[in-house]
Amino acid sequence: ARWAATLSPADCAKAMDDLQKLPAGAKRDAMLGALYESWAKQDPQGFLASSSKMTDPIARQASTTKALSSWATQDPKAALDWLTKNPGATNAIQTQEYNAIIAGYASKSPSEAFAFVTALPDGATANSPEARAKISAMQALVGGMADQGNFSDALAMIGQLPATSAIQTQAYNALVSQWIADSPADAAQWITSQDPTQFPQMRQYTNALVQNWAMTDPIAAAQWAATQDAANQANNPNAGGFGGRGGRGGNNLLASAVGEMVASGDVEQAGTYLNSLQAGTEKDSAVAAFITGAASDDPAGAMNWIPTISDPNMQARMTNVVVSTWNQQDPDTFNAYLATLDPATAQQLQQDAQNGFGGGFGGRGGRGGFGGGIGGGFAGGGVAGAVPGAGAAVPAAPNINYGNGNAGGRTGRGGRGGRGGGGGG
Repeated sequence: ARWAATLSPADCAKAMDDLQKLPAGAKRDAMLGALYESWAKQDPQGFLASSSKMTDPIARQASTTKALSSWATQDPKAALDWLTKNPGATNAIQTQEYNAIIAGYASKSPSEAFAFVTALPDGATANSPEARAKISAMQALVGGMADQGNFSDALAMIGQLPATSAIQTQAYNALVSQWIADSPADAAQWITSQDPTQFPQMRQYTNALVQNWAMTDPIAAAQWAATQDAANQANNPNAGGFGGRGGRGGNNLLASAVGEMVASGDVEQAGTYLNSLQAGTEKDSAVAAFITGAASDDPAGAMNWIPTISDPNMQARMTNVVVSTWNQQDPDTFNAYLATLDPATAQQLQQDAQNGFGGGFGGRGGRGGFGGGIGGGFAGGGVAGAVPGAGAAVPAAPNINYGNGNAGGRTGRGGRGGRGGGGGG
């Protein structure tokens, strides 16, 4: 791609003619894609004038969108006029190209772009093509502002839209989605400052924030999640640790952060953080998420975390999760573990394993679709607890034995040695 960036628009035109004479193939197509993109950014009008000669339709379409967005930063009305005369081949392409112009317009003059979009027709019904197009354009506008890091002005503009309307909700969704991805600490500060009763989607925001933040700064995400859970518990003591209705995501955000650490392979860091927490409902939920995620890779190590849970009912539930998983995946090792226990305990665990258990603690919500599309909303946001990646063994719980067990945690596949075993019986 670097070579293409050094070419002038005239050189791009000549290089395109030369490349298109070569036999089709992955290498040639990649070079054409880089060439189209460079040309589209430098000389969008020249690129669009020559686009009919381009033989790679996929690369041409992607670069056409970039050309329109680039042109809109210079002359949005001319770009819109071009699109009117050269409509996209399908409704989806037309919408994509139109929104690219709006995003470019927003980076040139946010206030003018906002006035333009708000003046678009509302449509006869909330689900009419006009209404959907207007919402989509507004999402593109705030996305263009977010690309420039202009979150504060975008928030001010969204605040001018009709309160709780579909267009305002989807605009917030688009902006917060990008904010979470680009600057989770700043997004967290904004979320904390808001009245959750004014945002029905606040729970989705907080869940998405914790899951995404935990991938880049898991300790910061866990610490913020813990403060939010504490605030939610104070404001709504009946929210509960398992999917309760707290103001900002129920009282389970810490569990989500810990589950994300395990799912991302930061098992040892998650265990270290859990060891720093005081016993209580908050820690119980987080440990349960940790155990659910770790059970597949290191069931013996996961078993050693169960006694750190203070709630007897949750202890029993997580025991079922681990022994069921262990018995299904590696019955020989599970039976060897049972042989180290006293007969009554071994018999109870064997029965639990045979009865099975219909799922662990929650399950990490999906990320796809966050803020995307008309009414796209959020995909997921459940309590965490996904299976960790291969190669991660569970760190030891602090001085905990399970029953009379002396079985050590199994070595993680291709990773750290197991450290989850209990002491001698």
